[in-house]
Amino acid sequence: RQGFAIGILRNKLERGVELSPGVIRDLVYFGGKFGFSRGVGLDLFELIRDNNDLIELDPEFLRKLERVLVRRSIVVYRTLPFEQFPSEYSYDELDHINHHTTSNFGEMVNIMQNQLGVASSWPLYVDTEGSYSQLVNGSRLALITVFDVDLRMVYLFRVHNMSYDQMQSIRREIVAIDRRIVTFGPEESIGCITSNIQRHPRLSLQAAVDRLRPISKTETMSNWCAPQLRDDQIQYAAMDAIVLHNLNIGTRLDWSFSPPRPRHRDISPIFFDPTPPTVTQIHKVADIRWEMMEAVDWTWDVNIVNILEATNKQLGLATGEKNWEIEVTKQLHILEDVIDEMDNQWKKSRERIVRTIEGLRDVLQQ
Repeated sequence: RQGFAIGILRNKLERGVELSPGVIRDLVYFGGKFGFSRGVGLDLFELIRDNNDLIELDPEFLRKLERVLVRRSIVVYRTLPFEQFPSEYSYDELDHINHHTTSNFGEMVNIMQNQLGVASSWPLYVDTEGSYSQLVNGSRLALITVFDVDLRMVYLFRVHNMSYDQMQSIRREIVAIDRRIVTFGPEESIGCITSNIQRHPRLSLQAAVDRLRPISKTETMSNWCAPQLRDDQIQYAAMDAIVLHNLNIGTRLDWSFSPPRPRHRDISPIFFDPTPPTVTQIHKVADIRWEMMEAVDWTWDVNIVNILEATNKQLGLATGEKNWEIEVTKQLHILEDVIDEMDNQWKKSRERIVRTIEGLRDVLQQ
C-alpha cells in the first residue's frame, strides 16, 4: 500500500499532472492503513510539499499530513476520512442533466431492464472507474457510469461491494440491453461488446474533447470505493460519460434547450442507429406542417415567411430520411431562433410557432 501510494504520486506529480486535495487524502489514507515506515512517509510528504503548486493544499491540511507521514500519528491518520474539501468542479451541463447514484443491486438491475432498455437512436455512453486494489469479487471495477441522452440522466452504479455472482449478473444485464454502448477505449471490464470512440489508443479523453468541451481530470486517481463519493467525484464521473456525446456529434451542446442545441446545427454522429418514424409520427409531422403555415397569414415579415416555408419543406422531407430525428430537431431549433427574433406585434404568429415547436418536441419524444 505504501509503494502504491508513493508510486502513483511520484508518477503523476513529477509529470506535472494536477491532482485534487481529495485525491491526495485518498491515496495517503489508503497507503497508511498499516502505518508508514519512516523513510516512505518522509519521502511521500516531501513529494507532496514540493509539488503543492499542482495540488494547492491549504497550510492546515499540509501540517496534518506532516503529522501523519513524518511523525506517524495514528490519531491524526484516523481523522483523514472526515476531512472536508471545497468543491472545485462546476459544469453547466449538470444544471440540466440529472444524476443518480446507487449501490443497490436490485435497483441497478431494474434500471437496466427498464429505463435503459427503452429503444433509442442514440447510444448509451459508458465509462468506468477502478479501485486501488483487487476487490472481493475478483475485479477492480468500482464504478460504472451510464449516460442516457433521451432521459437526460447519468446513472452511477457503485459496484465495488458486489459479490462475484452479483457482478456477473450486472454484466449479463448490460449485455442484454438492446442498444449500442459507446465507450472511450475498449472498457473490457464491463464484459460486453462496445463501440470504441477513441481515435488512437494513446489519445486521452481529456485531449480528445479539449476543443469541444474542456474537462478536468484531477479526480482520476481518487478512491472510488469510499463510503460516500464527494460531489467533485460525482461531477467528474458524470462528465466523463456526458462528453462522449460531444465527441460523437463533434460539437458542444446547450442543454438548457429541449432537445439540446448543438453549437453547429449540421451534425453527423459517428454512432447513431436511427429508428424509422412510426405511422403516428409521420401523420403528426404532416399535421404540424399544415398548422404551422397558418403563421404566415399573421405576419408580413418576408424573412420569417421564407424561413417558415423552408422549414415546412424540410419537415416534409424529414420523415423519409434515415436520420429524420436529427433533421426534425434542426428545424425545431430554427423555429426557436425565429421566436427570439420576432416582434411582439406578430402575437398570433408567435403563438402558432410556439405550438409548432411543442408539437415537434412531442413527436421526438414518442
